[in-house]
Order: sequence, then C-alpha cells, then structure tokens
Amino acid sequence: MSFTIQNFDSPEDIITQRGKEYFESGNVTSLEEVEKGEWVATVYGSTVYNVEIELAAKKIKLTDCNCPYFEGNDHCKHVAAVLYAIRERTTKPAKGSTTEKDKKLKETKVKTPFQELQSLADIADVKDLRDFIKAYAARNTDFTNSFLFYTKQVAVTQEATEEGYKDLIKLAIRNTSDQSRYRYTDDSQLAKYLKPLVDKAKKQLSEKNYLEATFIIKALIEELSAMKINSFSGDKTEGIVIQCFDFLDAIAASDVSFMFKDDLYEYGMGHSRKATFDDTIFELRFYSSLLSMAMDNRKREQFLQIINEKITKLTPKLPGNIPYNILSDRLEYLNLKIDILQQLKRNEEALQLIKDNVHYHDEMRAKAIDHAINEQEYNYAKKLINDKLADKSNNYRMQKSYWQAYLLRIAQVQKDTKEVVRLGLGVFLETADIEYYLVAKKQLPPEQWKTEVSSFISKAKLSYNSISLLYKIYTAENMLGELLDLLKKRLNIHLLQSFSAALLPKYRKEVLSLYKSELNKQATQSYNSSYNLIRHHLEHLIAIGAPETAREIIAEYRIRYKNRPAMMERLDKVKFD
Repeated sequence: MSFTIQNFDSPEDIITQRGKEYFESGNVTSLEEVEKGEWVATVYGSTVYNVEIELAAKKIKLTDCNCPYFEGNDHCKHVAAVLYAIRERTTKPAKGSTTEKDKKLKETKVKTPFQELQSLADIADVKDLRDFIKAYAARNTDFTNSFLFYTKQVAVTQEATEEGYKDLIKLAIRNTSDQSRYRYTDDSQLAKYLKPLVDKAKKQLSEKNYLEATFIIKALIEELSAMKINSFSGDKTEGIVIQCFDFLDAIAASDVSFMFKDDLYEYGMGHSRKATFDDTIFELRFYSSLLSMAMDNRKREQFLQIINEKITKLTPKLPGNIPYNILSDRLEYLNLKIDILQQLKRNEEALQLIKDNVHYHDEMRAKAIDHAINEQEYNYAKKLINDKLADKSNNYRMQKSYWQAYLLRIAQVQKDTKEVVRLGLGVFLETADIEYYLVAKKQLPPEQWKTEVSSFISKAKLSYNSISLLYKIYTAENMLGELLDLLKKRLNIHLLQSFSAALLPKYRKEVLSLYKSELNKQATQSYNSSYNLIRHHLEHLIAIGAPETAREIIAEYRIRYKNRPAMMERLDKVKFD
C-alpha cells in the first residue's frame, strides 16, 4: 500500500499518534515547501530536529529526520508531526487565509519546553512547587518513584552506611519492577537510577575513601546479585555488578591497610561459604576477585582448596564431546589455580597442570607450547602443534593460522629459511597481517623474492580476502600502478579511503577525480547516513592533504543542494584545522 498525505496516520500506530500530539502542541515550526513537493520543517522535542519530506502528487515519496530513532526505523514521531502539518497546510480552502494554527507555526519560540521549565523553576514559589509535587505525585507513579529515590539518595549521602545504601538500591529495584508473578525489572531504567551510586563509589576510590566506597560496592553486589537473572531485560545492571568486583580488585591492589584487606577477604569467604554466587553469571568473577584479596600464603592455600573442588566438579568423568560452557568455566578455574600455584612458588605443579589439560583446552596447549619453546624443547612443541593441526574434532576452536604462527616462531629460532618463507606467507594469506609477509620477505635476496612474490600474488587473487591481501602486497612492493588498477576495478568510497594515502603522492589527479565521482553518488541519496558519510570523507580529504578539493566540493554542493538543510548542516561541521 502506498502511503499518501491523506492516509499515513493510523489510530493503532503509536508513532503517528505521538506525532499528532507534537503537531497539536505547536512543536512544528518553519514549515516550508522549498520546491514543488519538497517540504522542510523544524520540530522541537528533547532537542531541535530537522525534517525533510518529498511528495509526488499526494504520495509520500521520501522522508528524513536527524533524530536517533529515525536512523534505525526510517520513520519517527517528528516526521509524523510534519506530515500532519503539511496535510493541514495543503487542505486550506481559501488562498491567502491564515488560521490560528498557521500563526502558531510561525510564532513558536525557539526555546524548548525543557529550557522553559528551567527558567520557570528558577523563579517558582516554594509553596507552589510543593503543591505541584503533591498533586502530580497523586496521579503519576513514575514521578512518585523518581522523587522518592532522589530524596532518599540525598538522605543517604548525608549519613553514609551500608544499610542505607542497601535500602536505596531496594527502592530503585522496586521503582523499576512490575508487580507481576515474574517481577520483571526494566534493566535500562534501573541502571540509570544506580549510575550516581556507581559514580560516587568511583569518586570515593579515587580519593582513597575506601570505607564509604566499600559500603556502596557491597550494597550493590549483594542487592543486585540477589535478583533473579531472568528478571533482567538487558545486561546493564549485570555490568554494574562486574564493575563492583573490579572496584574490589582495585582496593586489594591499593595502599589500604593490611587489616582492611583482611576484612575484605573474610567478607568474600563468607559469601563463598554461603555459595552466594555459585551457579550464577557472577560465579567466576567473584572467585577471581576473592583471589585478589588473598594477601598471604595461608589464605592462598585456603583458596586453593575451594578452586580444587570447583575443578573436580567440572572435570568430565568420561572422554567424549564436552559442552562448551563447561569447558569454558573449567578453563577459568584452571587459570585461577595456576595463578595460585605460581604465587605459592609451586611452578612444577603449575606446569604439570597445564600439560595434563592440553587435550581439553587450546589455551592450556598454547601455554605448554610457549613453555617448551622457551626451554628449547622444540620437538615437543612441534608435536603439540601438529597434533592440533591434525585434530578435526569440534574442539578445534583456534584457527589454523594461530598454530602455524608457532611453527613460524620455531623456524625463525632454528634459522630454517625455507620454512620461514613458507609459513610466513601462509599465515599472511590467512590473516592478512603484513608483519608475517615482511618476515618472509627478509629471508630472500631481491631477485629471488621477486619470483616468489609473482607466484604468491596469483594465490592471493584467489583468496576470499584478496583485496586486503593485494593492497598490502602492492603497497609493500611499491607496485602503485597495479594498486590503482585494482581500485578502479573494485571502486567504492570505502576502498578509496583505504587506498588514497598510498596512491595520492603519485596519482593525485586520478585519485581526487575518483573521490569527486564517489561523493557525487552519495550526494544523490537524500539520507542522513549519506550526509554523514560525505562529511567524513571530506574530512579525510583534508587529512591526506587535499583541502582545496574538499572546499571545491563543498562550494558546489552549497549551490546544487541549497534546499537540503540536513546536508548544509553537515557541510557546516566539516573541520579544516
């Protein structure tokens, strides 16, 4: 169905209904038909938004708005508001007549509703404000909750205690949760409530006020982790808990007294005994933080027992495919155990633990290979690598190039030129990392390398990432003519940006001509994303030493697209310094 200026609105569409409210409140200003069927307007909301609409007869051909919602949805309440305004303007019965609504469109002041509220709040009578709070709170639950949280926060700040912060967090959770059976909590809204507390904890840490910081940290960890994980609608509140564990790590690593750290460790051990975080998403992070609080060997030995129990629980009894989540958790606990053993100077035990687990975990295999290379046990290292390269099971998680890079490292140590060239180019072909290419190049004299490169380019052209590989080869070998030909064959604005710095010194005229052509293609698209892209590439031209071309393009667009305020806004923001 084609939408027209007459049928775009629907009572079931909440976006258009919000747009109607904006229109009826006089939020649409500067409505103008700049060319036949092309309308521009300004809409005042939380900030000022520019809207463009193109009509063909009465059909809606194109809409555009610079609000964040429009970019992801291609419609918004600001566009709907302007469509209502256009419909009223184009259905006027008498030519030259002026309605009260028209006057409102022209006379609306630039000041936004929020700015007006700020001005009025500065001069309002205290009694009037109190009366308003009572009356408005009686019919608006969200306002009541927000006001209670704000006043409670002020009270807690005046006399900080752990229980006070817990009460404040409970209030925030209650304010952002419904009363259904599942107690659904709005994660984003709860995170907004709690952000001032997180910021305050961070500030207290920076000022070395560790006691009050721990009041906030403990309260956040305990109250948030007590919530059912399926009550969250996102991961922002999760992130706050993880950040609080980071804060505890920072305290453990600080110059705070040993007794304070000891108290933190006992606090953590208390939660370990109660299994507070077991079987939750915070379990591993909690135990990692607890290790940071273990400041002497007695505590480390005690902590080692806990980790051994965790590893035993996760260690498979029988061979076969093991679920990835179990392997992942087990690996984390193994790494914790290795850290403890190394802190206890039990390095042989740590190494044996690594070797015993190379078949279960790639990370353990990599650690064993690193140790073998450092100890010059090259045959053992190669066996570990080649066993993995031959492994085609589901546990083959790290890419082939990762293990080949280890073989390259050994070949370099053993000065095996042929292997270094083969492996260096092989890993480069897989990863497009130029460092591997340069390692191979250093092994051969120029004439021999020239033959090698010619053969290798044929392989690179057949690769799935041929453009990236060829760009790096041509640049490294100064084959700029070939690079320019590649660009012309695969031309687009993004490749042009990637290639331009290398090509500009020798092929300035050709590169700038290609830039103009590609930007002109973008300019034909009346979208904010295109305008943003144009601005970005104009600033790139300036950065690579072509400001005169950028100025020329801007001057041309100011004339050609003078009736596109959104584009003009982006051009105004182009920085030449």
